[in-house]
Amino acid sequence: MRPFLTAFFGACAITGAAKAQIYVDPRLGNDSNPATQCMPVRTITQAVTLLGTSPGQMIFLAAGEYSVASGEQFPITVPASAQALLMAGSSLEGAKITTPMGPQTPYPALQTFCDLVVLQNIDIKSQFTAVKSTFSGSASSGFIANNVDINAGLDGIHLIGTPATTIERTKISTSQICVHLESVPSGTSTPQVNVRSAYLESAFYGIFDATTHGGSAQLNCAGSIFRGLQRGYEKTGIGATDVQFENCTFYRNGFFTLIPASFDGAIVRGTSTGAIHVNNCLFAETFGSNDFIGYSPATDTVTNCIVTQASLVGLGGSFQAAVSFVDGPNGDLHLTAPSAAIDAGGTPAFAAADIDGYPFALDCASGAADIGADEYVHDFCYIASDLNLGSIAKVRMHADAGELFLAVWSLPMDSPPSTLCGAPYIPASYTFLTSTTSGSGAGVSTVGANGVGELLSPLPSSAALAGVTLWFQGVAVQVGGSMQISRNVYVGTFEP
Repeated sequence: MRPFLTAFFGACAITGAAKAQIYVDPRLGNDSNPATQCMPVRTITQAVTLLGTSPGQMIFLAAGEYSVASGEQFPITVPASAQALLMAGSSLEGAKITTPMGPQTPYPALQTFCDLVVLQNIDIKSQFTAVKSTFSGSASSGFIANNVDINAGLDGIHLIGTPATTIERTKISTSQICVHLESVPSGTSTPQVNVRSAYLESAFYGIFDATTHGGSAQLNCAGSIFRGLQRGYEKTGIGATDVQFENCTFYRNGFFTLIPASFDGAIVRGTSTGAIHVNNCLFAETFGSNDFIGYSPATDTVTNCIVTQASLVGLGGSFQAAVSFVDGPNGDLHLTAPSAAIDAGGTPAFAAADIDGYPFALDCASGAADIGADEYVHDFCYIASDLNLGSIAKVRMHADAGELFLAVWSLPMDSPPSTLCGAPYIPASYTFLTSTTSGSGAGVSTVGANGVGELLSPLPSSAALAGVTLWFQGVAVQVGGSMQISRNVYVGTFEP
C-alpha cells in the first residue's frame, strides 16, 4: 500500500448504518468461525457467502495477503443478491489480494454483480483483470475505489453498466487498460465519473471510455497523473460524454508500436460527440507532440496548459515550456523549483486537491494554482518508495537549496495494545525509532539546487512487522541554525 498524507487523506468514512460486519484475517482466521472481530474467517471467498440482501453490510480485511495459499478461490464473486459490497482494509493497514502467478489466468481477482461496490485500503495484484463489476444501470448504481493500489495483466478496473463512479487516491498499473468504462446498449443513465488524485501508468489506455448509452455522461478528472500510456484517455462507443481534465499531468504518453503515430496521444477524442475541456494541465514529453488528437474548436477548450502540441499554443493562454520533475523516468512527477508550471495556472473550477492531497493554490496569495497534478509546496516532504521490510526507504523534501532535513519514524502514535482479542498483534517488546543515513552524514540530508533533497532510511526486517502501520512523523528542517519539526505526518504499511 502506498503511503499517504493523513492531514488530507484521513480514513474515508463509509456512510450508512451497517447491518452486518464481517471480519477476515488470512493469518489468524478460520472459515468455520462466525466472522466476528475476535473470531474472523480466513478467506474473502467465505466472507462473500455470508453477505445477505441488506445494503449496509461491510467486509473488513485484516492486513496480510489473500491468495490461493491462504485458501482463496478465484475469482472471488459477489452476486447481485448481495445488493452491495463494502470492503475495506481494517484501520489504515490495507490488505493484499493476489491471484496465482505464472501463465495468465482468464478471470478477474474480484468480480461483482451487485449495484454498489466500495473498495478501500486494498492492494490487488492480478495476472488478468483486477476488478470487474457489472451493474444493472439503475440510478442507484455506484462504484467507489479509495486508496486502492492495483497491478494487473489486463484491466485494472472494468465497470459495465455505467455506474456513478469515484476513483481517488488510487494507483493503477496494467498492460492493457487502467480504467475501462463500458455500458450495455440499452442503458439510458447519466452517470458521473470522478477520477481524483489518481495515478494511471504503463498501459495501452489510462481511461478507455466505451460507454454506449442513450443519455449523457460526465467524466471529471482532477489532480491525476497519466504516465507512459499509449492513449491517456479515449472515448469510443455511442453517446455524448462531456469530459473535464483539470490540473492533470500527462507524461511520456502517446508511444506507438504498429499503429500510426497519429492515432496515439495523451487525449484522443475518438467517437465522442461531447465536449472535452482541458484546464491547468501539464503535457510533457508527449510522443509525436500528440497532446490532444481530434481537438475541435467548436466544442472543446484548452486553457492555462503547458503543451507540446504546437497547434494548442495560445489557446486560453496555453504555452510551451520545459518543465523538470524530481525523477520523471522513474515516476516521481513532483515539480522542481523554479518551474514555469508554479503559480502559472488559473483558479481551478473543480479540482480540489493535487496528487498528494494538498489543496491547489495553497501557497500562492494570488490564488493561482500550479499547472499539472503537483501543487509545489515549500517545506513539503513525502515518501517516494514502497515500505518493504529490510529495504531502504526514500524520503524527499521540497525546501530551499542548502537546507538540512532528517526523518523520524515510529509505530503509530496511538499504537494498539500488544494483544487484540487475545491474539498477538504487535510484539510488546518491539519499539521502532530509527535514525537515517545519507551522503550528508548520519541522519541528515541537504536540499539540492533544484529545491529537492533526498535521504535514504533503512527499514527493519522483522517479519513480525508485516502489515503493521508505520507513522512517518515529519521532517526536521534547519531554520535559523536550529532544527524544527515540520507538521507533515504520513502513514504507510510495512510490506513483506
